[in-house]
Amino acid sequence: MHKTYFAITFFCISLGCQYTIVRDTYEERQQAELTAIDSLQVAPDLTIRFIEYEYVPPEPRRDALDRIVHYPKVRFYVTVSNLGNQDFQSSFVLAVKEQHDQSTGESFQGMTIIPREPIRANGGESIESWGSRYPNYGARYTFVIVTNPLVQPNLGKIEYMFVPDVVNRKPVQVTREFRYDNNQHEITIPGIAEEQGPAPY
Repeated sequence: MHKTYFAITFFCISLGCQYTIVRDTYEERQQAELTAIDSLQVAPDLTIRFIEYEYVPPEPRRDALDRIVHYPKVRFYVTVSNLGNQDFQSSFVLAVKEQHDQSTGESFQGMTIIPREPIRANGGESIESWGSRYPNYGARYTFVIVTNPLVQPNLGKIEYMFVPDVVNRKPVQVTREFRYDNNQHEITIPGIAEEQGPAPY
């Protein structure tokens, strides 16, 4: 046994043994962010206080030859509040997951929000709007404020959309908050084709 060990050692020394250490750089960045967040004393803390919506009727035909199908729309008004002790002066991504009652599929969208003015600390608010086609059947919309994709859990495809270096290799502006478990809010609206009466106006 000693002779075998000596032979292997001699072989490695004479030819040079190379080792490859596989590093998970994403995991390292995530752990570094979590450590930095744990030590925060001053930071913003965004949350969605509530969401309102309105029915937008379809546009009328412009003339007798207009064959464009105009669908009714829904517009959401998302009230974002800053519960932290520091003004929020950056941009963030408002990601939306849409799930329909009559379908197992999901659609994901997102847009970058640049507040018109800083969202003040200790309860300052900003109202952001987002619109889409009004659903035929009931639909559930999940809105998520994405300020730090490295550490925000349970976002599924929404998280994947905005992880740095994944989508077109465009960096995402990262903002550290006190909490990230209050960045999500859901709202369910009835569909036009349901028997719950006309859509809200």
